[in-house]
Amino acid sequence: MSSSTVSSINYTSSRIYVYVGLPIIIFGVLGGILNIVVFLSLRIFRQNSCGIYLITISFVNIIQLLAGFLYLIFVRGPLIDGIVINVGNCTIRVYLVQICALISMSCICMALLDQYMATSKYKRLQDWSHRKIAYHLCIIVSLFWIVCCIPHLIYYNAVVSSVTNIAVCVITNSIFQSYVNRFYTPVLLNTFPLLFIITFGLMIYSNMKQMSYRTAPLVRRQHEIQITSMILTQALISVLLITPFFILTTLTNYEMITMQHLFLFFVVVHTIVCASNKNDRRGSMMSHEILHGRTTWSSKGKVIAGGHGPGNALNQLNSSYGIFVQLNDDLFISDYSNNRVVKWEKDATTGILYAGGQCGIDNHDHLCHPTALTFDREGTMYVTVENGTNGGVVRKKSGATTTEMFIMTNSSLYGIVWDEKEEFLYLGHHREHQVSKYTKDGQFVAIVAGGHGRGAALNQLDYPRGVAVDQDGSVYVADSNNERIIKWEANAKEGVVVFGGHGIGNRTDQLNVPAALLRDKTGTIYVVDERNDRILAVSPGIQDATIIAGGNSQLNRPIYLAFNSKLDLYISDTDNFQIQLFPVEDAPSGAGINILISNWRLLFCFLTTIVLLKTSVSV
Repeated sequence: MSSSTVSSINYTSSRIYVYVGLPIIIFGVLGGILNIVVFLSLRIFRQNSCGIYLITISFVNIIQLLAGFLYLIFVRGPLIDGIVINVGNCTIRVYLVQICALISMSCICMALLDQYMATSKYKRLQDWSHRKIAYHLCIIVSLFWIVCCIPHLIYYNAVVSSVTNIAVCVITNSIFQSYVNRFYTPVLLNTFPLLFIITFGLMIYSNMKQMSYRTAPLVRRQHEIQITSMILTQALISVLLITPFFILTTLTNYEMITMQHLFLFFVVVHTIVCASNKNDRRGSMMSHEILHGRTTWSSKGKVIAGGHGPGNALNQLNSSYGIFVQLNDDLFISDYSNNRVVKWEKDATTGILYAGGQCGIDNHDHLCHPTALTFDREGTMYVTVENGTNGGVVRKKSGATTTEMFIMTNSSLYGIVWDEKEEFLYLGHHREHQVSKYTKDGQFVAIVAGGHGRGAALNQLDYPRGVAVDQDGSVYVADSNNERIIKWEANAKEGVVVFGGHGIGNRTDQLNVPAALLRDKTGTIYVVDERNDRILAVSPGIQDATIIAGGNSQLNRPIYLAFNSKLDLYISDTDNFQIQLFPVEDAPSGAGINILISNWRLLFCFLTTIVLLKTSVSV
């Protein structure tokens, strides 16, 4: 290669290091810091096992940028002339870079494994997805790579290249060079993570497609989707970048790839992943905004089921009650007066009979006046029914053609909810003025709220309806005739009023027959204020609620509500014989600018990678 060609390559390389390297460092460090801030500031992510892996990845990638790439910009770029690579900074820099690269890749693989277990339908696997396990694994893996990378401190030295006349860090031991060429680069950094990422990425995707049902509303469903999306995005980007790098190293027999380019590869992976996480951070902030009451919904609802007057045709409803939304936005409705549960697929103009259609006492295939309903992770439907003074819970397993009686009671049941781990089922006994707890096998455990007859005392309930439960086992009850939301902590002798209790009225601190309610992990309670024809959002510790839908003649005796994964609000508009959808409002316009910038970063970093790799082959 002529000296002019070498000079041209060196000149181009120095400009790339500065004009491409500086934006990578700036956006990469800021992106990493933003990731850490988001995950540490939000409890729902901070306590998630996968969040620990993502925090670790962001942290070590920041170290990569500052410890290695910033130094290379000064050495290879024209900013500061005369900086010399000596043995000390050469070995330490390579050592830190390799440790961080291996920890980062290991955490991506462990995060994929964690998400595979978290999205599995088997509880035994779900139990292994735990933040304490993730915490200990991050420490163990970090210590392991710190020890394993010690040879990099020993066998790397600064040598002046005879081609570029620039001091570079190279391996001076032939045995270690053989190890790097034959195992470290092709297997440890390429083949193994590539196969692992592809395998578990596909397995997670398969789990997510099968995991159509979720019992916990709103933020829990939202953050599960966000975290899984982050990990799958990391997996996809890693596959796209590892594959050409692996092909290049194979074709060149590993002789022409310097550690600077290997380091650049991992830096660009990190930067692109930070850019690709833009929507995930937006979703995280959206969940954060709910806590502060800034999330809003459209003031105009859209009819998505029914709306053709009362009747028993499949495009009609007759006193709809409970609703449940799958991750794919398919909607299940308990059609009270038609004694059935109907399924409305997204954008459908008519429903599909899912269960029931007739009312009978002895035939379990019949549903008598179905009210509240929910699903478990395995896709089994649980719906409360009533026939005169008798009531119970009927279930239909995924793929089954018939229903079966799960729990039999002598009371109407208007509230049903699983706890977060789906170990216990909570039922609101409407006419017995209590909330009871059952095992996952349908065995009675205890009365957890009320149980002292009908009344307004703090140890009593008066026709309870909606029920919610938090991660601590505290039960929240829509105490309909007492016009209040009351909280019963686990094993408490009486409840505490968290909202309402100021008599019947339409002020924002009053209720008029509270019906269904949902509670998210931020503590915000969403309650259907039936006779006021509105939906309220109650922030923790605040007695002045926010009207998020209705209150303006749009609704007529709403009874139930649900949210999909995008936080769109579904309302069972009972006396209008329809289900209405109120879309969540778009995020602030500033988010669009950030997305545009991030997309340019993606393209810029990818083109930079191609240029650098081509330069390596030419040299």
